[in-house]
Amino acid sequence: AVAKDAAMGPGTGELWTWGDADGGKLGHGLDAGKHPVHSPQRVHGFSEDADVTSVSCGQWHTLCTLADYSLWVCGSVGRVAPTDPALVPTRVDIPGGGGVEAVASGEWHAAAIGRGRAVIYTWGRGRRGAL
Repeated sequence: AVAKDAAMGPGTGELWTWGDADGGKLGHGLDAGKHPVHSPQRVHGFSEDADVTSVSCGQWHTLCTLADYSLWVCGSVGRVAPTDPALVPTRVDIPGGGGVEAVASGEWHAAAIGRGRAVIYTWGRGRRGAL
């Protein structure tokens, strides 16, 4: 996944993904999740003025932050079980509603830096001290 240059102003940061689409992790919907995506495709599902500022990919997910400090997920990590994977971008609720500045992904886990850099959130599979 890649974020288009977000420094161009509001509404210009776009999310483009490609590769193995298993489990909806690329955010292109149900049918697209059944076949690999061989070339970059824009992910739809954000508002028209959304500005993607950071992106991180794991084994089963793509996470991104927007300029409004919201966090979004495609795939499995970031969703509380027993829900189904997010096949299109789905907003992740942040405790306290403070928002996030950046996100990083592992194979089965993720971490986000809270707005103001005062809090770090982690979630996913906590094997071998990953969280």
